[in-house]
Amino acid sequence: MLGEYDVPIMYQDLGNYMPSPMMGGMMPGMMPMYPSYLGDVHMQQLPERDMVELTNKKDSQGKKTAKLLAKIIGAALLIGYIPYFRKQITNAGGIGKYCKNNWTKLIDAIKKIR
Repeated sequence: MLGEYDVPIMYQDLGNYMPSPMMGGMMPGMMPMYPSYLGDVHMQQLPERDMVELTNKKDSQGKKTAKLLAKIIGAALLIGYIPYFRKQITNAGGIGKYCKNNWTKLIDAIKKIR
């Protein structure tokens, strides 16, 4: 409505403004003589709402970027460990023996804990 001092007049919805019922000698309950001059045109949202939407969009983009960066770092670490594991596999005599030896080491470590 007009008269709200916290919202500038250019952002107020003037299409929904209705004058008081006793204005211009009218009786209460009668149809107002003052039409809406904007003809059911609604004003755009306040800029504060746009700022909140932009802030949320930037936050979601930041989260997506952080996840992508974590994936890239993880992939780089895995690629960096390839030479180490390759050396271990060749020293064990093949991937089957390497997996079998590590499995028995894991089982022995679990049995020691019990």
